[in-house]
Amino acid sequence: MARKRTAEPLPPPLPPETRTVGQVVAEALRFYGRRFWPALALGLPIGVFGAGVSALDGQTQEIVSIAVGAPLVTLSYVGAAVLVAERRVERRRILIAFVAGLIVFVPFPALVYFYVLPAIAWLALVGLCVPAAVFEGGGVGESLRRGYRLGRADYKGARWDFKQMPAHFDNFFRTCRAAGE
Repeated sequence: MARKRTAEPLPPPLPPETRTVGQVVAEALRFYGRRFWPALALGLPIGVFGAGVSALDGQTQEIVSIAVGAPLVTLSYVGAAVLVAERRVERRRILIAFVAGLIVFVPFPALVYFYVLPAIAWLALVGLCVPAAVFEGGGVGESLRRGYRLGRADYKGARWDFKQMPAHFDNFFRTCRAAGE
């Protein structure tokens, strides 16, 4: 027999500089649980793309991955930032976030080609330009500079967060390929 869970209020979140990884993950899960369908929609284009790109070979797969994959990943990242904003975001901010995100993400596949750690370090250093554009506004250059300042503020923590991304993407693409076979 299951016990009924009482709805106790949660303690207030810790200040960002003292939050544990567990608290950040719990807050993200709680948020995406509240916004399940829009959050699921963020991953669908990438999932379909991952399943489709596996049918391509060699250099064609690499070119299509960069030409189509980079904008899709960037679009999902911008969409996630807009979802988290929980308010209407101006189209101009969304466009600026997309352009800044593309500028940051385009070198990523080339860096991964040589070794994954420089790619992770790059995203950790400047990847916060997208949320900066969505939440704070400003132009592309200003968002890139703000993302750089934010990345430097907690570079070690940001690097750790981005280190986990390749494993998640790898698992995701393997699952998509297996489903496509």
